[in-house]
Amino acid sequence: MKKLFVLLCYFWVAFTYAQTQQGNENPPAFTEAEALAQAGNCEEAITKYTEAIAAQQDNVKAWLGKANCEHKLGKNTEAINTLKSITAKKPEAMSAWQLLSKIYESEKNYTGSLTAHQGMMKGETVVAKKLKLYAGMVRLALLMNNITQAEGYLDQAKQLNANDKEVWYAEGEILRAKKDYMQAIGFYEKVIINLGKIAPADAAKYYYGLGDAYNKVGDVDNAVKSWQKARYGPYKKTVEAFLMRTNPEFYLKLGISYFQAGEYDEAFKQLQKATEIKNDFAQAYRYMGIIADKRDLTSEADLFFSRGIQFELDPDKKVEIEITYLNMLMDNELFDKALKVANNILLTKPGNPKVMLQKSQAEYNTGAFTAAIRTAQKALSDPTLSDPAKKAPYYFVIGMCNKILGDTNPALESFKNASFGSYKGAAQNEMELLQPEVY
Repeated sequence: MKKLFVLLCYFWVAFTYAQTQQGNENPPAFTEAEALAQAGNCEEAITKYTEAIAAQQDNVKAWLGKANCEHKLGKNTEAINTLKSITAKKPEAMSAWQLLSKIYESEKNYTGSLTAHQGMMKGETVVAKKLKLYAGMVRLALLMNNITQAEGYLDQAKQLNANDKEVWYAEGEILRAKKDYMQAIGFYEKVIINLGKIAPADAAKYYYGLGDAYNKVGDVDNAVKSWQKARYGPYKKTVEAFLMRTNPEFYLKLGISYFQAGEYDEAFKQLQKATEIKNDFAQAYRYMGIIADKRDLTSEADLFFSRGIQFELDPDKKVEIEITYLNMLMDNELFDKALKVANNILLTKPGNPKVMLQKSQAEYNTGAFTAAIRTAQKALSDPTLSDPAKKAPYYFVIGMCNKILGDTNPALESFKNASFGSYKGAAQNEMELLQPEVY
């Protein structure tokens, strides 16, 4: 009899275990649904999740999978109803509450999100997690402009642990809402000092609050430094939009794009914004100078180019601005200034044949004829000027200088050498004037 009793007990235990295991196994429809969801086929996945739920009512993963798919398809009302159903059956299902809170907040239904937080709070026993939930509830109350409610949640958090980073963060959020930005900065900084090892995405909310507080007190540098570390999750777009607005390179590129499209007024506005953010932004001044020159605002162009040259620290980029400036000065017949700029360029780029030509032309136009001849002759020794047409403008300057100095034969020889390319007609005309009987 005793043996029979033991045997019956054994079979009962085995049967009960088997039934338990069977209940814990996911139905085939769930496995199919998971595969469909992973493949991005949410419509069919929802059908299979529904089958799985019908077979196993308390399968939290099936309810959650269905709600996730509904949310991805933009069916938030259905997703909310699905999540409400499972949280009613399984109030301890934290992942369901979390998704419910996320969906509510995405729709700016902060009351609903707050209710979901409260649902999580009821089932949470770990103090650190409860404090994080309270910090979230403070944030949601502030989004509803309810500072009093936020302070109530903060007090409840403090009763658990007043010296926790989530409590300090919540304090900072409330102070920021009250526009007490300097006090808020103190709390945010305290949080960050005590962060320890934490994933960048998890730290984003702390850096975002700190960056906003710094920005509100006009400390843009520290705001940017903080927001650089807040470019994750829900803060990413907001932060990147701000960083774009505070990045002078962004406005320079925007200004150049308008400039290239011929929209000079709009280009100038964008370039001005760049210099407002960075008042020594040399390349912005360069393009402002070009635009002013195109508008025939020579004195303004002169000022912008001068600033660009003053502020540019890269020698090669400085020369680029100087060459653009030199071209403007020559076009506007401001030869005295042009001569000075040309000399500055040649200190960095000695022997540059094009600049040497402009220098000789400026010397000619300021009456320095001997110097102009010397400069042009020196330039002609450059090996890149092997083509007679490329040499022509240099010989033409030499010819004009010799003509004024009364040196007819050297002038004729120079004009003969200048009779190529675009200078051919002008050079031959000068020869005719010097020796009309020959030509």
